[in-house]
Amino acid sequence: MNKLYYLVELYKKNVGKKASTILDIGSRDGDDAKYLAEALHADNVYTFEANYSCHFLIRDRYPEFTNIYGAVSDYKGKAMFNRVVSNDWEAVGTSSLKDRNDAWYDDKAEKVEVPVNTMKNLIVKHSIPLPMDLVKIDTEGCSFEVLTGFEENIKDVKMFHVENETYAYWNDQKLADEVSELLLIHGFTMIDERYFGTYSVDQVWIRSDII
Repeated sequence: MNKLYYLVELYKKNVGKKASTILDIGSRDGDDAKYLAEALHADNVYTFEANYSCHFLIRDRYPEFTNIYGAVSDYKGKAMFNRVVSNDWEAVGTSSLKDRNDAWYDDKAEKVEVPVNTMKNLIVKHSIPLPMDLVKIDTEGCSFEVLTGFEENIKDVKMFHVENETYAYWNDQKLADEVSELLLIHGFTMIDERYFGTYSVDQVWIRSDII
């Protein structure tokens, strides 16, 4: 059974059987986006990936998606990105805009310059249809900034799946309680929370007026 089976079931129970527009921010390999797209009969799928080797992999593997290169945050510009170079796919998935508070990147990552943009800008630039039915965020310590960058368009999202941490692995990282407070302020309700590892947690949030 796919690890995101529960997310599909939560969507079907609370929103509907079809998610027309799906966004996968921090997609890594595109496989989660593919599973969600097939399970929820999506018409429009957008992947966002700042690790250029991962972006090219997704582009070649899933050309039917709109695959966007660059980091998503709360500003527009350029930044240095910690790109993990490894044969271990899980290690590659720890690449981030933020620097680590430990030595994890010391022998694994190279710094590369990447374009950065907000979701508010990207929605316009790529004509992403509204509402956005399901948005999955896995950006290694940057969830708060990604959500902030939606600005008023955050209310155009029906359901979020957000990876958070309860311990600061990255510098200047907003933790799960701060991300939760942000989503509560914008009218979302958490309907599922699943811890994995010691300090990581996946949360599912739904716009409160949908419940």
